[in-house]
Amino acid sequence: MSGWTESKKILLNELNFKEKIVLDVGCGNGWFSHWASANGSQVDAIDPSEIQITEAKSRNYNNKINFIKAGAEDINDLINVYDLIFFFNSLHHIPINLMEKSIEYCKTKISNNGSILIIEPIAEGNFHNFVKNIDDETKVRNEAYKVINNCNKYNLKIIKELKYNEVKAFNSGDDCINFLSKVDVNRISFIENNKEFLLNKFNSLANYSNSIYEFIQPMRLNILKNKI
Repeated sequence: MSGWTESKKILLNELNFKEKIVLDVGCGNGWFSHWASANGSQVDAIDPSEIQITEAKSRNYNNKINFIKAGAEDINDLINVYDLIFFFNSLHHIPINLMEKSIEYCKTKISNNGSILIIEPIAEGNFHNFVKNIDDETKVRNEAYKVINNCNKYNLKIIKELKYNEVKAFNSGDDCINFLSKVDVNRISFIENNKEFLLNKFNSLANYSNSIYEFIQPMRLNILKNKI
C-alpha cells in the first residue's frame, strides 16, 4: 500500500519535527512513529493492540522509539510532556465514549506551546465507499469531527484545518483486504465469509492504472493548541 505521501508532505510543511517530543496515539504497526523519529523526534507510541505493538517493536531496529501497549484511556498515566501529540487516522477508532476523554487527557500532556494534530479520513470518496462494505465508519468519523470541534471545552482551540486528498494504492484486491484486516481484527470473520463479494466491489470502485489499483481518500488535518 502507498505510504501517506500527501500527509507527510503537508506535515513537513506545517511542522519542524527536529528535537520534538512526540506522542503517537493509536500507532498501529508503528510506521508513523518511525517516520517521525527519522525526522528528528523523540517518540512515545501507544496502541491497545498487542499484535500491532509487537509488529511495531519488531521494526524498531535502533530502539529509539518507546512502544507501549496502552489505549487512549491511559494517556494520563504517561510520564512525558509532549511538543506534538498525533492522532494519525486513529481518533475514529477510539470508542465514542472515550474520544472526548482522549482529547481532555492530551490537553494535560502537551507543553505550553505544544500542539495536538488530528488527521482523519472524511466519510466520502471511493475508498470510503469500498471500506463501508466491510465496516461503515460514517458515524464514528462524524463523531470524531464533533469531538474536535468541541475542543474548546478543554481550553483548546483549532488553529488550522486543512482538507486534502490522499491516494491509497494497492497491488491487488487481496493486498487491500489484508491491510484492512490488520487495522481491525474484528473485521476478519466478515472478510473471510464475503471475500468474493468484496473483491468484486474492489474491482468496480478502484481506478486501475500501470498495474496499480488506486483510490482517493479525502482527509482532514486539524491542529489544536492551548488557548492563551
